[in-house]
Amino acid sequence: MSKPIVFLGNGGHASVLYDVVSKQGTDIVATVSEKTPQSDSLFSQFENYNDDGFRFEFKPNDVELVNGIGFMPFTDIRQRIYQKYKNLGYKFASVIDNSSTVSPSAKLGEGVQLLMGSIVQANAKLGDNSIVNTGVIVEHDCNIGNHCHLAPRSLLCGHVDIQDNVFIGAGSTIKNNLLIAESSVVGMGSKVLRNVAQSEVYFNN
Repeated sequence: MSKPIVFLGNGGHASVLYDVVSKQGTDIVATVSEKTPQSDSLFSQFENYNDDGFRFEFKPNDVELVNGIGFMPFTDIRQRIYQKYKNLGYKFASVIDNSSTVSPSAKLGEGVQLLMGSIVQANAKLGDNSIVNTGVIVEHDCNIGNHCHLAPRSLLCGHVDIQDNVFIGAGSTIKNNLLIAESSVVGMGSKVLRNVAQSEVYFNN
């Protein structure tokens, strides 16, 4: 992160990202949210702007953004926020916790977030604005699309292909060589033994 950081959002997911960014010594200068942080929030120490105020105060070359909006099933607000600011010329910082392990041959898109204890193995690819949450394992040659969320402790065996806007529930295991199609949802704790169709909700434990 070569520029000061502005957080989009100041809720729970943003708080986890704050812990990662702050311990790495990066300069955080503001948040952007319609909701003012509560007095006990990690973000109460920073100036909070609405969208218009932020764009007036910080131009695209001044800062990098961290997308603190979480991604839950059947919502697209995280994706819309990301695309909105990309279209305005802003860039997103990737957030990679020091405890994560990333193969030198892995390829990471813009704004990727790798949280505590996550592992990304050889030749894996992670798309823009995707979250690899706490303790997730992405094995070799997996391909993760844009705007995905791999929830805590999920496991992708080798050569899994996950398309855009997919939510993988906490504790799920996906068998190797499978396709998880666009906008689908894998339920918490599922054992995925077949391909998952576009927009399908898959649950099997």
